[in-house]
Amino acid sequence: MKLSWTSSGALAVSCFCALACAAGIEDSDGATSGSTSGGATSSSGASTGAGTSTSGEPAGSSTSTSDATGGATTAATGTTGDTSGSSTLPPTSTTMGGGGFCGDGVLEAPAEECDDGNSVDGDGCNKDCQVSGKLIWSDLFNGDADQNDEALAVAVDAEVAIYLAGAAHMGVDGRDIWVRKYNPDTTVAWDAHTPGGLGGTDLARGVAVAADGSVYAAGYIRMTDGQAADIWLRKYDASGAELWTRTHHDGVGAGDDAGFDVAVDSQQNVAVSAHSRTASLSADMWLRKYDSEGTTLWTRTHNGAAGKGDHGRGVAIDGGDNLYVGGTEAGADSQLKAWLRKYDTDGNELWTRTWGPDNTWARIESVAARPDGAVYVAGYQNPGGVKEIVARSYDKDGGLRWTYTSLGASELGAEARGVAVDLEDRVLVVGFEVTETGNQLLVTKLDGVDGSLMWEYRLQNASDPNDVAFDVTTTDALEVIVAGRYKSVGTSNDIWIGRFTP
Repeated sequence: MKLSWTSSGALAVSCFCALACAAGIEDSDGATSGSTSGGATSSSGASTGAGTSTSGEPAGSSTSTSDATGGATTAATGTTGDTSGSSTLPPTSTTMGGGGFCGDGVLEAPAEECDDGNSVDGDGCNKDCQVSGKLIWSDLFNGDADQNDEALAVAVDAEVAIYLAGAAHMGVDGRDIWVRKYNPDTTVAWDAHTPGGLGGTDLARGVAVAADGSVYAAGYIRMTDGQAADIWLRKYDASGAELWTRTHHDGVGAGDDAGFDVAVDSQQNVAVSAHSRTASLSADMWLRKYDSEGTTLWTRTHNGAAGKGDHGRGVAIDGGDNLYVGGTEAGADSQLKAWLRKYDTDGNELWTRTWGPDNTWARIESVAARPDGAVYVAGYQNPGGVKEIVARSYDKDGGLRWTYTSLGASELGAEARGVAVDLEDRVLVVGFEVTETGNQLLVTKLDGVDGSLMWEYRLQNASDPNDVAFDVTTTDALEVIVAGRYKSVGTSNDIWIGRFTP
């Protein structure tokens, strides 16, 4: 997920979700599907110490490391985590009686959940005297076929309408592209689903909303017999009606091409990040910019020196309409490096950064940019045989500001799939961590200045868990909106959305 601001100051939002697969386009997190028989459990509390933040400078500079738990206090335990399908709206009143008021350092229940005497959000007790990182609303969607459904991208507009995109199994022909809009009051405004022509899986991995209310979704679709997936981009109007659709295939019958993310700039131009298969069936990073009518403005590709599989995952746009694309670049021995490139608005390369542990792999799954050109990336790496979350921040010139890593609470492994930055330079990183019983959905909030941990939230079904957060966005009021999947009782994976306090 990424946020970008237009040159006029309006907020343009675009989202990303990329599934972990170097050679193909399907989810490869190893999760299983099936029915469950148990309730949900959740926690929102202090870090276990598994995450660390490292201040960073460009190559050649020294670094210093500090335990991420040394930051502000985190949200209190007991956060509501029930995702049984009922929706709850956020509390709205903190008016005190008897002369008390929020921010005086005196807890006055029940209107105040906490009162730490300051006006800071995200430090455990927010300035409205509500607990930080608290789930205040959630919803589920189970497709008609009761199969594997998941929300892979989320966006929000200036009115706080929410847009989801992903895949839902609506019938007998496999998963279809699925897009939904929630009204600001969280009622459903519209649903749109698009099946491919061949069955199997078709899905949207990115969604963005423009200033005029039009909506863009990007992903892949299978339409022609004997041909693999096409990159797919569709523009909807504010009511969910299709305005136009663009697809791309490189002409190689057996090679999958797949879109991963979409972003809108201040001129209403649209950028799509993807990978495109070559004649050798290896993948090249692929980036295309369209105008608002769907006319191609330019296309850029990247083939690493090894000529192996290179993938474009997340795309973000800053206040100057510069583009940032993150993904992976394969080496000669097939190890993967995390790869990040900045282009100007005309598609000229400005700088490129790569990193990764030797003899293994690292990947960027999502990118976010601030108006001033600071950029944030999130993904995961495998330095010692166990996957760990990695998030990084770079300045506009590509200088490394900090790095955050985490093995998860149990140190059994964790992956980040989405990232966003809010208006106060706080960074949201979402994904999952591995527990002894299965995947546990994870939301992490970091200080954007130094990468220190602010709070974490975890959600897991109590039986046969397979829960993942794929994308995240924030509102002007700093609320956090997360999209993913959740294994409800008696069903396979369901689309899940949650809304949190700052």
